[in-house]
Amino acid sequence: MRKHHLLLLALLLHVGLLSAKEGRDTLKTRTGDRLIIPYEYVVSGNDLTVRFRPALKRLGTENARRYKKLEDLTVIFFDRKGSFKDATFTGNLSPEAFMVPAALSYTMSEEGYYLLHDNPAITFRFRSGVEDVHLSIPAYLAQHVSKGRYKLIARCDDFEFSYKAPAVRPAQQAGSVTQTVTTSVEVESDNADMTRVLDCIANINSRLPLEDRLPMSESLEGDVRLLREWKYNVTDPHLKDKVNETLDAYELKKRKLEDAAAAAVQAQQRKAEEEQRKAEEEMKAQQEVQAAQEKEEAEKNQKKNIWTIIIGAVLAGGAVVGNQVLQTLRSKKSQENLMAMQQSMAKQVEDAAKKQFLGSADTPENKTAKPAQKTAGTTTRPAVGKAVGKLKNKKNITI
Repeated sequence: MRKHHLLLLALLLHVGLLSAKEGRDTLKTRTGDRLIIPYEYVVSGNDLTVRFRPALKRLGTENARRYKKLEDLTVIFFDRKGSFKDATFTGNLSPEAFMVPAALSYTMSEEGYYLLHDNPAITFRFRSGVEDVHLSIPAYLAQHVSKGRYKLIARCDDFEFSYKAPAVRPAQQAGSVTQTVTTSVEVESDNADMTRVLDCIANINSRLPLEDRLPMSESLEGDVRLLREWKYNVTDPHLKDKVNETLDAYELKKRKLEDAAAAAVQAQQRKAEEEQRKAEEEMKAQQEVQAAQEKEEAEKNQKKNIWTIIIGAVLAGGAVVGNQVLQTLRSKKSQENLMAMQQSMAKQVEDAAKKQFLGSADTPENKTAKPAQKTAGTTTRPAVGKAVGKLKNKKNITI
């Protein structure tokens, strides 16, 4: 496991004189997460106080896919095991408390744990004078599940720092010793600050061309935030120009991405409006076509109904005329049949009379009976005429 050592140097001044310094440490987890922890340490007499600030988090691929809200994640470390006040910790990891070196004394907290987003502070006291101290604090990346409940996700590299007492030669006066050591510390600190700033600038310049959309990557945003904080501690003019150039390049790239995003949104809106307009036109055209088809169909149905009525009327009229013609034909035929029957009956009667007359013409009886025949003939004709008259009076005789 890679250790990040922070050299905590301070001057032992007279009682009541304080020496404070700020720093940052980067911790890593086995899941590829990187945590940048800002801190401040203060040495006052025999007391050593370390104050922490909220960590900047850059999640690895696995946890970035699993945890979308960085504000739900925090960094925790413990000063004892179990019996935590108003909090429970779950997960596959067991909390491990940091060990206090023999040269220091420490009073445990009431809660038993520290949350970095609460800006905690830990104060140690040297047992006897000032000695070299090495402190190691196991840290954990945790998810805030609910009030008082945390899930330990991964263990980080131990937060480690050392305190080394400055060497003071007895022959030197306190003032000269203070001045000499102070100069040495400031030079070393400035070099470390310049190195961190240059690394941060290199990281930003290497990632910035790869960004093609908003929001930018969390790692780039974290480096930009750090560079903005370190900007005010930079004293070298050339380095300060580089910091400003890097931040200006970031802002320029951010504005370009914002403009591109706004243009993309406008293009999308125009495309959506155009598609909506085309859809409305197509719908209107379909409605017009449907209306025309319905109108044409109605006209066809109307014509069809008119022709149906006309044909029906013609057929009805034809039926009436045909019926009348048939009745006329039937009546005429009946009359013809009646006349033929009359003629036939008259002929039959006449033939019968002639036959009877001829049959009895040469006999003696006929001679003596002629007057009687005449009388019979006279009597028979009116009878036949009467029979024919009765037949004439009958109507609609069909043969």
